[in-house]
Amino acid sequence: MRNIIICIIIMLFVACSSNELKERMGEIRTMGNRDPKLALQMLDSIETDIRKSPEYLQKEYDLLSIRLHDKAYISATSDIKIKELIDYYGKKGTDLEKQETFYYAGSVYRDLHDTPRAMKYYLQAIETALNAKRCDSIILRNTYSNLHCVYYAVQDYKNALDIAKKEIQIAKELNILDARTMMHAGETYLRLDSLSQAQKVYNMALEHILTHPDEQKETDLLYPLLYHTSYLREKKNADIAYGITKKLSSKPSAENIMAIAEYFRMKNEIDSSIYYCSKVLEDTSLENRYNAAKQLIRIYHKRGDDKQTAKYAVAFADASTALDLGKRQEMAATVNNMYQYNKNEREEQRMREEQEQARHLLVVISLLSSIVILAIVATSIYRRNKRLHEMLSLTHALTRLKEEKSELEESIAQRNRELERQRESLREKDRELEQMNQEIGRYDTELKEKEKQLEDRIEQNKTFVRLLHQSELESSAEEVTRGIKESARGKRQMNNRDWRQLYRAVDELYPTFHEDVLERLGRISEQQMQVCYLMRIGLTNSEIQNLTDLSRVTAWRWMKRFGEKLSL
Repeated sequence: MRNIIICIIIMLFVACSSNELKERMGEIRTMGNRDPKLALQMLDSIETDIRKSPEYLQKEYDLLSIRLHDKAYISATSDIKIKELIDYYGKKGTDLEKQETFYYAGSVYRDLHDTPRAMKYYLQAIETALNAKRCDSIILRNTYSNLHCVYYAVQDYKNALDIAKKEIQIAKELNILDARTMMHAGETYLRLDSLSQAQKVYNMALEHILTHPDEQKETDLLYPLLYHTSYLREKKNADIAYGITKKLSSKPSAENIMAIAEYFRMKNEIDSSIYYCSKVLEDTSLENRYNAAKQLIRIYHKRGDDKQTAKYAVAFADASTALDLGKRQEMAATVNNMYQYNKNEREEQRMREEQEQARHLLVVISLLSSIVILAIVATSIYRRNKRLHEMLSLTHALTRLKEEKSELEESIAQRNRELERQRESLREKDRELEQMNQEIGRYDTELKEKEKQLEDRIEQNKTFVRLLHQSELESSAEEVTRGIKESARGKRQMNNRDWRQLYRAVDELYPTFHEDVLERLGRISEQQMQVCYLMRIGLTNSEIQNLTDLSRVTAWRWMKRFGEKLSL
């Protein structure tokens, strides 16, 4: 009896201690929203007591620690803890706990530069929140914000724009829409060449900043706004943004200096723009050097300084190769496909389990029904035999039962023979089906080989058509061809007269080409029309890029879209 009383006292003491620690962590969580670094110090002070507590309190402590480190902008260096939390809350957690765990898992892998897993867990956090009856709307908004940055970093701009729109929508619903959220959409519109939409978003962002003094101190907000308004040639807005940045006390980073260089290029103060771009080239960031080199190439090429142009072209090529932009796009597509596959697989598993439960229920019902029927039949037979025993003699009853037994045995034997024939027929069908599957496999292999041969033929035909177009143009307009080739090699620049001669030469060879472009592409810019005509005469991506001063990504995207619609 004494031992039982002691156990009860110990259990009550542990329960009281656990409640106190849980309340303490709630206070630290609230403090973390205001001062995360102070909250981390408070959290460290209770770690010793936490490690003596039940498992659920230790996991809650670990998740709160990751949350506070993220809020204090302290990058994660290991994923050991978050893996344990994913396993624990994935099995035992509520929807809110799962949502928070998946969100901070994405943040941990973002800090570890593991883009595929960061994207995977951000998507799982969104899926959990949308399918739950109750979710944390602030975390959902932050998830959209971080997922937009991940998609943007790997150049998946279509998905990035969709996520940015959802971020704006939920921020409006929560009445916490700020300029940074708007600029996520603006940056993505720029990448998708939706300039009018980008201008509209950046105008709204600037108006918001002007009415919110606290945002006028955020350098990572103002300098991107300065860069993009300058890039869009919004002189008035760019002047306002530059005026605000001049009031900042902190020294601008290399990325921010690039915004100043773009501002001076917009104002046609080229020497100042060159000065700031040169400073950016001294930075260690590949992306900053990439942007600075690209801008210097444009400036010196426009000036006709081939030596400086070549110098910065080498720097641009080195930075571009190191960035490996195409690999980022491939990585994003792979992650999206893997996530969708796992999602479909989970749904199929759930359906299989439901079907299995339904089959089990049907079997149980069938067994119960058989038992009831057998009980009814047995009762009827018993009563009938009892009446027969009373009405007939025992001998007559036995004789008739023997006859019935003989007939039943014959019937059973006949049914067994029929069942054996059906089994043999089924085995024959299985063999035929296996042969058909083997035949289908051979046909599938042959079809893949034919498709590969067809793709090779198509590629050969495209190369032949491009060379044929160049040959036709050279034979009909030798002077125009010579001028285009010189421009493509950088020996001279294409002027309006050169472009008119090119249009005239192509229109003479292909009278309906101009109308086909307008009909299939709709209203396009002059530069996009130039790309269509250069594609028509069979120039390569690099030649078109040199002639039009387009970036490599833009030239590649335009040629792919125009080539598909114009069958070039």
